Amino acid sequence: KPVLLQNELNSKNEEKQEKETANPLSKYEQAFGFNPYSMDKDDLKVRLLDEKKKWLNRINAPNIEKRQEAERMLMLIEELEKELLVS
Repeated sequence: KPVLLQNELNSKNEEKQEKETANPLSKYEQAFGFNPYSMDKDDLKVRLLDEKKKWLNRINAPNIEKRQEAERMLMLIEELEKELLVS
């Protein structure tokens, strides 16, 4: 049974990765509540700066889950900046 369970988990992880790869917009839309690809660069810079300020304030939260969420969100912001603003 452990082998079957592991195979099932692997299959679910592969499906999740395929969905994320198939629609790269969804992770940003889910995380920030807006589609960065539909915005002009100036508006996107303002929105990302607001998001960055919000998450930088939470990076030192006493709750580890909140800190980890802040770290993850800041990594997403950095990724998005590199993808859309550095060009």
